[in-house]
Amino acid sequence: MAGDTGQGQSATFGATALPNVTNITVTNTGNVITETTADGVLSQVIGTGWSFEVSFIAPTTATHTLEGTLKAGQADDIDIESGKTKYTSASGRSGGFTKSSPSNGFITYQWSVSIDDDPSLAAVV
Repeated sequence: MAGDTGQGQSATFGATALPNVTNITVTNTGNVITETTADGVLSQVIGTGWSFEVSFIAPTTATHTLEGTLKAGQADDIDIESGKTKYTSASGRSGGFTKSSPSNGFITYQWSVSIDDDPSLAAVV
């Protein structure tokens, strides 16, 4: 199955399942704002930021189609499985990709995608 390495990792952007996923890094951050008052320090976390860095290996055939789908600024649904967690969101935004030069008919890609809201989280069974 495209996009599944058998290592508990897969990534889909819209209708495109990324082939041969080798690594997924998940980052979740928020901005902590603090205010010192006469009663002490108040802290609040504003916003949630989710980003994913996906490394995968693709054959050199039809790379123009894959790269057109993943280019910076593209927006689509994401489904990402990393370990035993599935992240799903309708508001994925591509941050673009870097790629290696072709070797033996394959190209290694590093692709970034982010979402503004919280994804749906589910256990992978």
